Amino acid sequence: MELMNFYFKDKGKDEYARVFLNKIWKCYEDIFLDSNNRKEVKDYEDKVQSKHGSLPKIRNYKSLLGMAGRTYSKLRDVYKEEGLFEEQGNLSNELVYEIAGTILEYTDFYFCRGLSTPRLAKDIMDSMIDYLHNGLMVRETGQNDESYVNGLFNRYVGNREIKCYYYFLKMCVKVLHSVCEDCHIDTNKPELQLPDNMRHEIIRNIENYDFPFLRGMSSDDVYTDIQLAFRDKDWKLPEPDKK
Repeated sequence: MELMNFYFKDKGKDEYARVFLNKIWKCYEDIFLDSNNRKEVKDYEDKVQSKHGSLPKIRNYKSLLGMAGRTYSKLRDVYKEEGLFEEQGNLSNELVYEIAGTILEYTDFYFCRGLSTPRLAKDIMDSMIDYLHNGLMVRETGQNDESYVNGLFNRYVGNREIKCYYYFLKMCVKVLHSVCEDCHIDTNKPELQLPDNMRHEIIRNIENYDFPFLRGMSSDDVYTDIQLAFRDKDWKLPEPDKK
């Protein structure tokens, strides 16, 4: 928030800086003023604010991540209104990192003890991607197969730093799930029968990535692994045999 203050002063908008900072603070209000936040809360003018009197909404780490996702949407709208946010169709890593840092600086939730900004930012991003996937990415009217699949990979793979094959497969499973829904594919069959053109677009996108763990693998082999990961995505370890 201090950075935005300097931004408006540099633009000769000292008076408006306070108005803008108030908008930013309001985006975080539900996190800052949650009664489970143990830290004293001051607003952008350094005035102490009372916590919400109602029961806390942030009761565990998962609910904090969900509230951070709502904060992202609010901040994005405020920044877009000021022309400070370029809509690219992808989640902004920079904005997510800003939210994570702000949360750790201005709050004290007992379940965040020892948490780092990079770790929280990654978990916020994961949570938002999972939330987006719950609704699935709907193909826009008139959108062709190439554009649709490209958009899926941008949303689920291009948005994040992926360092291992497991997470790459996890995100590609979301792509495959979206395609199955779009094409009305029966996902209960042993093998997914995707139209050839959609399978081609998925493989073409896989070829665009040069992750170290993909080197030495053919795109067809990776696609086969994605299908296996999709098939077993809901598998749960059975209870141990009773002796």
